[in-house]
Amino acid sequence: MASYIAIADVRDDMMDRQAEDHLVLADLAFTDPDIEWAMSKCARKFNSIRPLGFEVTSDKLPINSSVFFDGIAWALYRRWHGNVSVNDFDYAAGGVNASVQGSLLKNLERLRDKLEAEFMEAATNLKVTANLEGAWGAVG
Repeated sequence: MASYIAIADVRDDMMDRQAEDHLVLADLAFTDPDIEWAMSKCARKFNSIRPLGFEVTSDKLPINSSVFFDGIAWALYRRWHGNVSVNDFDYAAGGVNASVQGSLLKNLERLRDKLEAEFMEAATNLKVTANLEGAWGAVG
């Protein structure tokens, strides 16, 4: 079994194998460069969390913890949300007003924020534990 996360692992975790996997988001399928960027963003974010000292690289994100999958998904949804929200606009016809992407943006915003919170909490705990183990040996 592989020790590090690969693009295929991210797709499997997110069920992002084909556009049909996303019944509501038929156009939400991430490219390999999108996933590589998110892996890099996840590694940078993880490395900036204190305590410093325990670092990862985007090509060697450990596969044995959900923390990095949450971080990659957060980065992908964050980027997608930012791109779509810039181009969202209200549409009015026949006395009805609607936002083209409104409810989709709100749903993904909640998911994005949840993933970020889970990533930050788990990453901080992982780094603190590694830091304590480095100082005093096995902890917990």
